[in-house]
Amino acid sequence: MDYSGRISIFGGRDITPEVYENTVEIGRLLAQKDFLVFCGGGSGVMEAISKDVCEENGTVIGILKGRDLSEGNEF
Repeated sequence: MDYSGRISIFGGRDITPEVYENTVEIGRLLAQKDFLVFCGGGSGVMEAISKDVCEENGTVIGILKGRDLSEGNEF
């Protein structure tokens, strides 16, 4: 698949609801613009960015630090 660009997102696990919602919106916009998104696979910013990328049928690659897939978020 051709992507319009690639981006890596970094952020914390402990975030405010406002940061979560803003990050979800960024994920939505990235998916709509056909960006390939890389981020950590955990909670917080990583979950928020993944949420709307997935819900908008975009592609996000979550990277976990270990081998335990249960550490990853649902997206």
